[in-house]
Amino acid sequence: MKFKFQILLIFLFLSGGLYACECIQTKSMEEMVKDADIIFYGSVVAVDDRNDPVYAENVKYSTFGKDYANKGGYEPIFKIIENFKGDINDHLIDGKFNYQTEWTNCDRLYEIGYSYIFFGNYDDKGKIRTSICMMGGIVKDLEFLEEIRYLTKKQ
Repeated sequence: MKFKFQILLIFLFLSGGLYACECIQTKSMEEMVKDADIIFYGSVVAVDDRNDPVYAENVKYSTFGKDYANKGGYEPIFKIIENFKGDINDHLIDGKFNYQTEWTNCDRLYEIGYSYIFFGNYDDKGKIRTSICMMGGIVKDLEFLEEIRYLTKKQ
């Protein structure tokens, strides 16, 4: 029994630096729309993970397997379907938006072929950033897009 208690204590001390990748949404959708610099709806046509220098190091530790970038990834290339807020024209390459992640444990994984609503803000270097604490994700119903459209026009 004493040994189990010691193991439990060691586990608790070692996990002190860990954190969960969750956010409790305390803002309304209207506040989230207001706070975002960029909002668009787009389809993931490819991922660009392999072209990021961090990719080779991270794939060693990835539990997704070496071919995960064939199905999706952290650095999506979006074909823009509709831009709701912000000017993203300066960020388009060949008419597509390439999002570069920070490669943190809490970055979203994007799947090729799915359509997403993307909320982002400019960081201090002028790059567009998103996080799990911002609204966004796969669009499952068109009513959600109608609400975003309504809220962005209202501003």
